[in-house]
Amino acid sequence: MTAALKINSVTCIDQNEISQDEPYLDFNGQRIWSGNMSQGDTVNLSSLGPFIFEGSASLSLFEDDGDHWYDRNDYLGSHTISEAQAPGGVFSLDFSLDGHYKFDVDVMSLTFG
Repeated sequence: MTAALKINSVTCIDQNEISQDEPYLDFNGQRIWSGNMSQGDTVNLSSLGPFIFEGSASLSLFEDDGDHWYDRNDYLGSHTISEAQAPGGVFSLDFSLDGHYKFDVDVMSLTFG
């Protein structure tokens, strides 16, 4: 079965840095979104994707620190997205290893015929 991930929004619950965060989101290792956020901000991401996959896919969040030798980007967490989650309706994914972000997403079944 083929499925698609739709990302609706992201909310910064607790930022990683004292100043504004620069979060970025990877889908199966490819960057699909980056932005600037502060605590309490919500960004509509419904114009992204949908991101098609088979079986399962990885969604990972990082905070960009410039990736210098003395200061690597911060890893905020990953979630495995499965085609078995379709069609389940909108649900939330929390990324909270260093800072706290919530993404509202949906997984849809795709049929080709």
